[in-house]
Amino acid sequence: MTRHHTGEDDLAFPYLAGRFPELRPVLTELRRDHDIVAGIMRALQDLLVGLTVDPDPAGRRRVRAELDGLAALLESHFGYEEKRLVSALNALEAPRWEAAPPDFLLTSPDPDPGP
Repeated sequence: MTRHHTGEDDLAFPYLAGRFPELRPVLTELRRDHDIVAGIMRALQDLLVGLTVDPDPAGRRRVRAELDGLAALLESHFGYEEKRLVSALNALEAPRWEAAPPDFLLTSPDPDPGP
């Protein structure tokens, strides 16, 4: 998730902002979501570390609540992103990305380049 959002923030969104200036407020809002997601992920990590030390039922409930919040935010984020950016993305031609996709578009951290 971090790699994907960092790639969007550092590469895709600046490019889209340059090509489609009217999307700048949307991109700012999406970046804000990325920051919130990162905060939730840090909180989850801390909670999970705490559960390994003390497997308290209240801690498990807090993990569940954080996961529920993360799921709701991501569902909203992805729907908004798709609705607001799909036309701009469909208008782009990125042959370099088709030949060699940037890291944030890859589905696994270590793609197998093959023989």
